[in-house]
Amino acid sequence: MPDGSRRERRSLPTIAGSVPGAGYFPDGCVFRNRCEAATETCTEVPTWHERGDGAGYACVHPLGADSARVQGPRDD
Repeated sequence: MPDGSRRERRSLPTIAGSVPGAGYFPDGCVFRNRCEAATETCTEVPTWHERGDGAGYACVHPLGADSARVQGPRDD
């Protein structure tokens, strides 16, 4: 860092499994087959949600949200 300060380095969270090949993504959310939070709603195209700071997300079950959870990744 130019000012001499150091930032804490943290690993980004990962999703188990492999990314499907081009043209083989599932309908709806492209992560739903590997996401532990996926529900039936994830078969639909997710809506973009603004966070208010110029950033956002396209997930119906973002981390920290109260939502129904499934056990393990989905196979459909």
